Amino acid sequence: DCFRDTPTSGTLTLTGRNLVGTQRWCGFRPIDLVGVDAKLTPLADNGGLTATAAIGSDSPALGAGLNCESSPLTDQRGAPRPAICSLGAYEPTMIVTKSATGLFKPGETVTYTLQIAPATSTVITNAVVVDSLTAPLVAVPGSVTVSAGAGQFAGNTLTWSGPADPLHPATVTFQAQIDVQAPLSLVVNRATAQAQGFVSTSNTVRNDTYERQYLPGIASEHCRDFSDTFSDA
Repeated sequence: DCFRDTPTSGTLTLTGRNLVGTQRWCGFRPIDLVGVDAKLTPLADNGGLTATAAIGSDSPALGAGLNCESSPLTDQRGAPRPAICSLGAYEPTMIVTKSATGLFKPGETVTYTLQIAPATSTVITNAVVVDSLTAPLVAVPGSVTVSAGAGQFAGNTLTWSGPADPLHPATVTFQAQIDVQAPLSLVVNRATAQAQGFVSTSNTVRNDTYERQYLPGIASEHCRDFSDTFSDA
């Protein structure tokens, strides 16, 4: 975020491209990303000497850097910056995209899919992806399928290992059941990848188990009439 007391207070020098959530009188340029959520994860040990806030595959900061050839060769952790670099102190070494299909209701089974690739054009031979399912999700044993590498459940945690190839991304699918006794809730899930001593994260998948009921058109008209009559009283 960026705030100034007045349009002329202080001196703000802008270089490269900036991503800002909210601002007042900061004078950002058309190339800057303003009013945008970077979708940062909480500070964590993602490799390197200091904690960092990771960006997932759905972050607008991913690959949005300018003048990457003149940027530092590594991010804050020491991970290499590719030719098409990201904004901020964190540069993913892996790109993991997660999606979900199915009916998110207690007792139903949903299918998750992971697409796994390196962030650069270089094959990573020893990549590892971990996806720990939290309540109300319960892993379905024997449901894991992979296009490359090997994957399996240990309890409620999926672990995949194998090569991450930029030309042939690995695909991992698995199923989870929503606990039939689960209360209505928001189901939040993401995977993490480890390669070359650094941690990358997938996008966050959010689905809820709430049921929605829609009033038919006639009921909507009655509600509107009631509101009009009530407001005129």
